[in-house]
Amino acid sequence: MSLLNSKELAKELRVAQGYICAMKAWNPPYVMKYAGRDTLAGAMEWLEAHPDFRSTGYHRRRPLQRRKRQRESKKIQLADGHPIGKE
Repeated sequence: MSLLNSKELAKELRVAQGYICAMKAWNPPYVMKYAGRDTLAGAMEWLEAHPDFRSTGYHRRRPLQRRKRQRESKKIQLADGHPIGKE
C-alpha cells in the first residue's frame, strides 16, 4: 500500500491534477483518508462508486462564485451612499 498525494495520484490515473481537485469538490467529496494522501485503490473505489462524476465545469464555477461575492459586497452601502469601510 503506497500513499500518493494529489499530483502522484493524477499521474497514476493518467489525468490532470485538476481532475483530482474536481473529485474533492464533488458531492459527496472524495476524501483523501491519510492526511492529504490516499492509495490508488481508494481513488479507483471512489470512481467506481460515482460513475456519474465529471470534472467538466469545475474550473468555471469557482470564478463565478467569486464574482457573485464581489457583487454582493458592493451592494452593501451606508445610507449616505458610501461603501462600508471607506470614508
